[in-house]
Amino acid sequence: MKHNFDYVVDLLRHYESVEIDRTISPRDAMNNEWYFDVGRYGVEAVAVACASARIRDVKRVLDLPCGHGRVLRHLVHLFPSAEFFACDLDSDGVDFCASQFGAKPIHSKENLLEVKLAPDLDVIWVGSLFTHTSREVTRKWAAHLASFLSPKGIVIATLHGRWSEYVHADIPFTEDQNWQRIVNGYDRLGYGYADYAIGAGHEYISGSYGVSLVKPHITVRDIEEIPGVRIHLYRERGWGDNHDLVVFGGPAFDEAWAAMSPERIAQVRDRRRYRCDTGAPLHGAAHPHGSSESARAATDGEGSQIIPDGFAQPIVRAHDASLDPPAARLIAFHLPQFHPILENDRWWGRGFTEWTNVSRAKPLFRGHYQPRIPADLGYYDLRVAETRQAQAELANAYGIEGFCYWHYWFNGIRLLERPVDEILGSGEPDFPFCLAWANESWSRSWLGDKREVLIDQQYSERDDRVHARWLAKAFADRRYIHVNGRPILVVYKPMDLPDAKRTTDVFREECGKLGQPEPYLVGIDAHCPGTDMRSLGFDTTEHHEPQLGVLAPDAFNDAATRTKLRRNLLRGVVSPSLKIFSHRAAVRRMARIRPTFPHFPCCFTGWDNTPRRARQAIVMVNSGPEVFRSQLREMTQSVLHKDHEERVVFINAWNEWAEGMYLEPDVKFGHAYLEAVADVLAEIRASQISTTAANHANAVRV
Repeated sequence: MKHNFDYVVDLLRHYESVEIDRTISPRDAMNNEWYFDVGRYGVEAVAVACASARIRDVKRVLDLPCGHGRVLRHLVHLFPSAEFFACDLDSDGVDFCASQFGAKPIHSKENLLEVKLAPDLDVIWVGSLFTHTSREVTRKWAAHLASFLSPKGIVIATLHGRWSEYVHADIPFTEDQNWQRIVNGYDRLGYGYADYAIGAGHEYISGSYGVSLVKPHITVRDIEEIPGVRIHLYRERGWGDNHDLVVFGGPAFDEAWAAMSPERIAQVRDRRRYRCDTGAPLHGAAHPHGSSESARAATDGEGSQIIPDGFAQPIVRAHDASLDPPAARLIAFHLPQFHPILENDRWWGRGFTEWTNVSRAKPLFRGHYQPRIPADLGYYDLRVAETRQAQAELANAYGIEGFCYWHYWFNGIRLLERPVDEILGSGEPDFPFCLAWANESWSRSWLGDKREVLIDQQYSERDDRVHARWLAKAFADRRYIHVNGRPILVVYKPMDLPDAKRTTDVFREECGKLGQPEPYLVGIDAHCPGTDMRSLGFDTTEHHEPQLGVLAPDAFNDAATRTKLRRNLLRGVVSPSLKIFSHRAAVRRMARIRPTFPHFPCCFTGWDNTPRRARQAIVMVNSGPEVFRSQLREMTQSVLHKDHEERVVFINAWNEWAEGMYLEPDVKFGHAYLEAVADVLAEIRASQISTTAANHANAVRV
């Protein structure tokens, strides 16, 4: 019997012996100087894929998106006895492929999930489709395609990998602003995406018409989740020295490896894993779609793959994150108090949410920016899944790695828990997160003190153990943010813990009992600046800002004083009680007390808690995106000397609207704060990116 390699060699010999049809449709928008080279490189990619998957006797082939036959005209000679199918949104292209190359036409729809493709396909060539789709769309469409494969069939898909960055530098894929959002998502999450700007009269499914950029380990992870499918090959620059190539299909782990003894199967299952980087846990172009058990390679303890004799070795090139330009890990604090709960109904009135305070705020002096009015997301409700998804997409687009949700645990009672519970239960949005335990009592003063306590924070070893067991479930979520393989848990008031070392030991111990890694414990120094949290049993300190205590000796004094009057008169405000400070001066003051010991820095967007405290508020004036940008740049640069995993910078905050700390768009600044985030990341990347792009200007682009 012929070896699979011989079969592929025979295919290539036949391909080389025939003349390729050089008829190009006058409506083919892809016609350029590389047109026929691109098709030939497609043949090479398909041949390599067939060899890696040990596929023989190809009978049915689909080209999607086929366009006007840029690759199809070559494939019909590679598989001369196969039946071909051509699918595309471009009806003219489908009809051209049918008449010119004898392919059976399949007219597609904007949502590929609605298209019934041909059954029992041995090869599905997917060139330049997933280069233009979001991660969510890619996962769904890849699974859909896999459902039409024959038992031994394969999908051969191309993607934009890290080499595409260099190509973009020479021939841009999209506008600079869009590209930066893509690169930010790529750096932080391993998958960046941005929609194209759609002209009037054109509508496409969100995530199906843009540019994407993806790291190999993300593709491997997502393909693994498709039932009955395994990866045969991942090859960087596998098509035309530009696109990465991934090959996946059947048979799945159980079927392909059934010749092994049951004991050996069990052994491999227990040990199987990829040593892939998991990360922290893209005008005028044609629309891309228009022009059992997941398999895993088994490894030994040193990372070598365990492959039984007689079976093809799945080739997975693990991604080396060190080859990518490093960047900071930006994590934004997220307040979940944007939905009603029974307790707040009882304490503050029926239907109370954070918006209740925000919307009724009044300006206290001339030029005071109140009330703050949300723009893109409106007065949202966090019980709504679409809201949580929109927040994640917005944060991802500008380079935020994930959210740090405030977690309210009172001796076994959780408050404001619904958003996090639904995120954990639904698996959506697919966006990294971690938790910060806000271990302080709730009071009517909104200061966490003991005056008019609404719910008291109490502690015990028993509660620590119960709490740790609940946290371990959240830590196990695949989206949870880790540092050096350990899930981050932030604690707001470490000094309030009666026995901090006992609590931290219990958290580690209980997680270990449940088979979880020890949590990476981060203590916030908001109420104890200068304290190295390692002395309390934590792994590191989050140096919190704003540190309001450095503003003035009377910063927390609500009474009228002559000092306040004199200070306010300098700002043209006649008031002996208002506490008004310059944002820029506040940042300078806070910089003086930043610790020299290891810590995670935190920068803040501004401060004005007028919605909560009215005339007793602390107000920072002359705030704006430029002040925040400058502080974020400084904080980010301060962590670049660290290992990539530890380059964490917290941002205060994503949505603390009642304290004037938010990145979310408002009617005054729009996306300016988010754009500041993207700009800072772009500056870092620009200082680190290789200058080799010009040397590769003549590479073939597809």
